[in-house]
Amino acid sequence: MTLPSSGAISLGQIHSEALGYTSVGTVSLNDADVRNMAFIQSGTISFSNLRGKSRELWTATVTTAASSYRGVVSTMPSNGSASSVSYTGSISDNTFDPAVQFNVAFSSTDSTAGVIEDLFTHSGYSPSWLRIYSYGSAISNAGWSSINASQTNYSKTLTRTNASYSYSSGGGYTQWQWSNNLFFYYNSTYTVTAYA
Repeated sequence: MTLPSSGAISLGQIHSEALGYTSVGTVSLNDADVRNMAFIQSGTISFSNLRGKSRELWTATVTTAASSYRGVVSTMPSNGSASSVSYTGSISDNTFDPAVQFNVAFSSTDSTAGVIEDLFTHSGYSPSWLRIYSYGSAISNAGWSSINASQTNYSKTLTRTNASYSYSSGGGYTQWQWSNNLFFYYNSTYTVTAYA
């Protein structure tokens, strides 16, 4: 449930939304899950930064390819424009919002941030990848906690801290890689959500 955009807001509401459930533990505005939800990784944070926020940072519909990769795999457009990235498989929103906050450009000619290069599980073995175009510098390994893919009778969550994290200057992307499947079926539609 999204936090109120106006009126009273309590630390308890923030705590429940950041964790996704009611908890009797303690919470502070400096907790990582609260900061992720506010898109403020360091510095001053206040209740007003959390108005209208939700622990669901990004949601997209992904239709996996019919073969080879389960998920979406892109081809870098020759003109370097984020709007002309083409995918094997499809994705309803290819701008990964948790990465946008780090403002790393898509290419040398396009400043669009957070554009997904690949989000897939390899067909021949288990690893899953999330790659974000990040021309010139890495996207920080922060700002989100987990990613979930779900459909009828299937749901899988992978945590950011369990991924290997790297930056490829030659490939121009920041990558998270897991040893588990995120997507299980070919030619299927999933709701994919990233959480604070």
